[in-house]
Amino acid sequence: MRYVLDVAVERPLYSLFSYSHYRKLDLGVRVKVPLGRGFSRGWVLKVSRLEEERDLKSIDEVIDDSPPLPSTWLTLAQIISQEYCYPLGLTLKLLFPYDYLPSFGEITLKSVGERFSRLVVGSRLSRLSYYREVIGEFLAAGEKVILLVPQLEDMEDWASKLSFDNTFLWYSEIRRSERKRAWNAAKGEGGALFIGTFSLSLVPMRNLGLVIVDDEGSSYLRRLSLPYIHARDAILLRRRVESFSVILGGAILSAESFNLVKEGWDLEELPGSKPKYRLIDLKRSSKVAFLSQSLFSKIKANLKLGGKSVILLNRKAYASYLKCEECGYIPKCSNCDIPLSLYREEGKLKCPYCGYERSFSDTCFNCGGYFFKLGSPGIESLASLLRRRLGSGVAVWDAETELFDESALIIVGTQRVLQPKIMNGVKLACIALADLSLYKSSYRSEEETLRMIYSLASFSPEELYVQTYVPEHPVFKIFREDSWKEFLEAELDKRKELRYPPFYSLALVSLKGKRELFLMSKLKELKLALEGRAIEVLGPIRRVLPDGKISLSLLLKGKKGELEKELCDLLENGKIKPSKELEIIVDPPEV
Repeated sequence: MRYVLDVAVERPLYSLFSYSHYRKLDLGVRVKVPLGRGFSRGWVLKVSRLEEERDLKSIDEVIDDSPPLPSTWLTLAQIISQEYCYPLGLTLKLLFPYDYLPSFGEITLKSVGERFSRLVVGSRLSRLSYYREVIGEFLAAGEKVILLVPQLEDMEDWASKLSFDNTFLWYSEIRRSERKRAWNAAKGEGGALFIGTFSLSLVPMRNLGLVIVDDEGSSYLRRLSLPYIHARDAILLRRRVESFSVILGGAILSAESFNLVKEGWDLEELPGSKPKYRLIDLKRSSKVAFLSQSLFSKIKANLKLGGKSVILLNRKAYASYLKCEECGYIPKCSNCDIPLSLYREEGKLKCPYCGYERSFSDTCFNCGGYFFKLGSPGIESLASLLRRRLGSGVAVWDAETELFDESALIIVGTQRVLQPKIMNGVKLACIALADLSLYKSSYRSEEETLRMIYSLASFSPEELYVQTYVPEHPVFKIFREDSWKEFLEAELDKRKELRYPPFYSLALVSLKGKRELFLMSKLKELKLALEGRAIEVLGPIRRVLPDGKISLSLLLKGKKGELEKELCDLLENGKIKPSKELEIIVDPPEV
């Protein structure tokens, strides 16, 4: 007796491949199969008897004695694959990328009490107190709890402050021995608390009772490569195959989460006081080192008292561009044709989009001149000027910071400063220029600016300052009056009218390669395949990538669920053919 095994291979392919084998294998077992001129690992998803002679290749190797994941995870993989138009085999690899962990086994769904769905808003301190009480209740009942946080530094802070005995950390770079220990705890029957970043959201748990996603609107909770799933969305998809309670918390909610109130989720606003808040009109202020004179004086006075100040400026580098004052030359990216940003401390010019870089010279590349006009200042420039005015003790913090002076009393950084390592003990906090996020070309710009202000305030500094050239903008009034719910209701109405999430889905379909004429012909085929579908097509958008390749992209809009279904149908039926040039991003991080 031989059997037909339908296998999802770990390649960017959307169809299952059939192979024969002399024995019946369990669903979810991994196998090594011949594919093209080589071999690929894959997952067995269907098994049937070979009733009639077929010309099928044989399985080369059976990798697992038993399925590494519970059967419910095969269903979850199919859901994620459909929602993000991502190949099923690669989705399964995403759920279990570890060869050294033992099989998880099955999860028996026990009869449990009523599960709740809750949105929690408050300062970081009030959320800590709330989470500690709720987590304690679930652990006492012998259930497991997952706490998802945006950054690694958040994990350690939450773990130390919650102070539960049976606590495990889970993140991408964790040591093998620690991951094995946490995996075995997840398989066990007793209660335990797991704290981690995105990767924890898809780890199976026996007796899972509660998942908390803190700072649920943070972009740092999103996966950094395909598929670009946000941890909040991963948990909501996971809930389709499991029963557990969910808390989405933060200093303020995202529009997507606030929309869940209409679906019956409970909203709890925790008590707490806001810090002393002042909005500074930069049009009417004299400035010192890009700060208003009054704010600079406050920072200086705070420094003399030994107080800690944090200045948030959402612009990296020293300056956004250089311009020779003698010939007018501006160094630009050879790929993107946009001005290069100056990183003076590294002695480099870098492209803010593609990462192209070249060394910085004190003389003009074009005429040899010595005098430059600098573009808009970044965090390096602000820190340099503060050091000249206030002496040492000024540190820079962003995603690229490797060495950090923890004794510094003045910290200048991007949004990465919104973490306990930086914000604990801060007396004065300020946003140096809120307009940078307010006028970013994104449909989320106002929401993100409001979240940034609320997040800074949630660390409870004694004083909070926000600088802007547009103090009349409604966002600042919303924060002052704490009318974020009215703002989000209006924001949701606007998004529905303009066909944006959470009511509509977006997908970015790109073709990448060096032969532009070939890409154009492929793009025409793609647009032809999309005709007659319930999809709005915008573009194409042309870009040059760091490796010199051309990217041609279409932005697709469609009703939630319908766009994904249409795209998956086109891929599975071969009307859109997978290729090394094609990339499909459902729910792109930036639009």
